[in-house]
Amino acid sequence: MVSLTLLFLGALMSAGSLFCLIFTFLYGRKKDEVIKNNSDSCASFSREPHAKKDIFITPIIPETVYEIAGIILVFFGSLGILYYVFTFLGMISISGNDFIDIPNNFFYLFMIGMFLLYFMDFDIFVDDKRVIGNVFLYFIVFGCLYAIEALVMNDLLSSKNLIVQEIALNAQIPNNFGTITCYFIMMMTLFSRPKFIKTNKGLLVLRLLTIIPIGIIITCTLIYNYANTLWGWNLSVPILYLFSSEKIQFSLLCIIYLIGLFIFKTLMEKKYGEDKTKILMNGNKAIFTKNIIAALTILIIGLNEMILSKNSYALTLGLGKYPNLVYIAPALLLYHPHMGARNLKVDWTLNILYIISFG
Repeated sequence: MVSLTLLFLGALMSAGSLFCLIFTFLYGRKKDEVIKNNSDSCASFSREPHAKKDIFITPIIPETVYEIAGIILVFFGSLGILYYVFTFLGMISISGNDFIDIPNNFFYLFMIGMFLLYFMDFDIFVDDKRVIGNVFLYFIVFGCLYAIEALVMNDLLSSKNLIVQEIALNAQIPNNFGTITCYFIMMMTLFSRPKFIKTNKGLLVLRLLTIIPIGIIITCTLIYNYANTLWGWNLSVPILYLFSSEKIQFSLLCIIYLIGLFIFKTLMEKKYGEDKTKILMNGNKAIFTKNIIAALTILIIGLNEMILSKNSYALTLGLGKYPNLVYIAPALLLYHPHMGARNLKVDWTLNILYIISFG
């Protein structure tokens, strides 16, 4: 039965790989092909005109597939909280290191899913007018969740129940939305050009303002992770959760990818001009280059995690905990961004799945 199953899966995957090769060959850039948007559907494989140097084969996996995969990973990763609930209710007995290891294994899935979702959001909202709205939206969500987390965690830690105290000490509930706000501010300072800025000096000042959100991200990450554990500051829960942020790996991904994408786009604009760059950024070559920037960023982070995974000192600093991130790198090379108008039904479906998985 095992042999037959493997034979079936092998044949299925071989057929799928062959289909993908034929698909990319047939739908690669053709001579003088123009961009077309089909109402609310994705013009995924339309290409820019007069780009004779564009590569022939295009990345084939649409962003929706990555979003769904990320949501599923986040959903199953979040189920780790149920282990704490069942333990508290006495439905699961604690054995050995299971109380820490099992939720951590769930959290690894959560981290990989979040990496995929972060990458999707960056690519979708870059050069998008909705970025300004997202800055205010995510900051409001951060403020509300901070108030809830601070009250709940403070109450749990003051409990006389040892199991409840242990849950509070081991719970991993960083409030990501404050630093996501900073990432959207980075998008505004790196990729937007307001109408009131009419000189190159003014534009340079706007680009340099990127240092502020980067400084906030680094400062909050360091304080949240090291203030009490390494520096001995003994910050109270309400103050500590004010600096609550995602893991160091997230910060590295977001900062390196956004700056790398900005440098790539700037070089394109200097070589081809702004108008032609907007067209060329939809070409196969530009998409592959963006994918390479993202893949190399995650590959370096993943390899660093693998190297530090056996280092006890690095583990106390929050490093070396997620070596499996390295497997995302090759997957991103095949990523294909959405083009054309958004499909509202698909977007609302994804939003509902987001709410369920994060809830």
